[in-house]
Amino acid sequence: MDLQAYRKKQLSSLTNNRGVYALCDIDEVPIYLGQSVDGNRSRVQRHLTSARSDVIANRQLDVWEIGYVWAWPLPNADKKQITILEHFLINQFHNDSSLMNGSIPNTPDSIPTIP
Repeated sequence: MDLQAYRKKQLSSLTNNRGVYALCDIDEVPIYLGQSVDGNRSRVQRHLTSARSDVIANRQLDVWEIGYVWAWPLPNADKKQITILEHFLINQFHNDSSLMNGSIPNTPDSIPTIP
């Protein structure tokens, strides 16, 4: 398998809308969740290709561990709405399998609309 071609295909499947994304391992288990206000595709690409990603630069996560990327686009949402969804999803996924996000935020008071 050509890993570069596989990653390019994965990235092209993401929209460049703002929102929340999950980096998943080869078993499709989320290992890191993040948000982007400048576009999911460009943010994930920075994770995969540069040291500008804190979780990669601090060696918390190896890019070779990432097999899949999930995204929840929120094209018309503001940063607060994106953060609420991110915090909700972090809590949901962290309960199933520990994420590499560091500190886990409090669960939001209300359940956000999940696209």
